Amino acid sequence: MVIYRQNWGEERVWLHDAQGRLISLPALWTSVIAADAFVAVSAGRSMFRVAELLELTRLIEELKKLKQREECKGNDVVNCKENDVEGGRDAPDGVLKLAEME
Repeated sequence: MVIYRQNWGEERVWLHDAQGRLISLPALWTSVIAADAFVAVSAGRSMFRVAELLELTRLIEELKKLKQREECKGNDVVNCKENDVEGGRDAPDGVLKLAEME
């Protein structure tokens, strides 16, 4: 290793490659920086897969929309958003959009 410093907004290691050329690598790609504690403890394991987390995100968004619909049903139209739930396509039953009132 020739030098270790911050360049281009990240910590980098400068070293000579097999042909003697000076090259730079992100320090995270080397053993210069200690492993992140979470990464070390988890050892690559995770309780969830990416696909499961994406599905969870989708379900949470659906629940938010349902909650918004329920809250809007109990209020007058002024308290409901004009573009209620996905651009106004799914406005709750019995609720006029502000544009329709004018």
